[in-house]
Amino acid sequence: MAEHKLVDRAVLRSLVPANALNSENFQELAAKAYVEDVPAGRIIFKAGDHDRKSTYLLEGQVTLTDSAGRVTTVVHDSDIARHPLANQLPKQQTAKAKTDCKVTRVDSDLLDILLTWDQLSGIEVSEIQANGGQDDDSDWMTRILQSRAFLQIPPANIQAMFMRMQEIPLRAGQVVIRQGDEGDYYYIIKSGRAKVTRASKTGTELTLATLKDGDAFGEEALLSEAKRNASVTMESDGVLMRLSKEDFNALLKEPMLNWLSFQQAASTSRCSCCA
Repeated sequence: MAEHKLVDRAVLRSLVPANALNSENFQELAAKAYVEDVPAGRIIFKAGDHDRKSTYLLEGQVTLTDSAGRVTTVVHDSDIARHPLANQLPKQQTAKAKTDCKVTRVDSDLLDILLTWDQLSGIEVSEIQANGGQDDDSDWMTRILQSRAFLQIPPANIQAMFMRMQEIPLRAGQVVIRQGDEGDYYYIIKSGRAKVTRASKTGTELTLATLKDGDAFGEEALLSEAKRNASVTMESDGVLMRLSKEDFNALLKEPMLNWLSFQQAASTSRCSCCA
């Protein structure tokens, strides 16, 4: 990928599931799909790989060999080449270039996000505005949908979440969550900034994180039925969207429990420390 050449958009549009994306999401994918030259004889991926990439054959021929030694040859202009090569995880086959080839490797998580956005298109603004009176600035929705947790939640649940959320305007200095309180709401910042703090054993207040538009917090106490383990205070005037504990449990709790671990939560932009 030395030249960083993008895949021809007409070719990309013929691939599955890129052919199902709306124009905006297709443009997002097209900006990240690069051509990779693979010489004959080179391994493209091996059986057992967990690379989270959807690999498409653009030119040439590739052999796919499974654990029993069965070999399938894929030609670039065949119907099967419109789909990712051996797309299970872990990979069930080894892919090897039979001739000089061109391939593209697309991030599978990106594809999942774009397909989820497509499923939600048309409802995020029009239906939420009709039911909640919100404006058409959906940047905060876009950011929250990029969370890996939301890839596990059915689109219908996400739609219901947006429609049931309450919009809460707050002033700088107002405390949203207080350490030691019971969990009652799940929050997403629509606009503004907030800081996460925790009282140490010596009484010193430690600042753990700063939150901005699209960041979510408050789920840990709801998931674990524990008390709030940190405080969240507005650093600026802003607007929060909040979802009641009852709605959170009905719409989000089970998918999030399947996804969330301490290590994963700590590595995301969501604030797992302040629930």
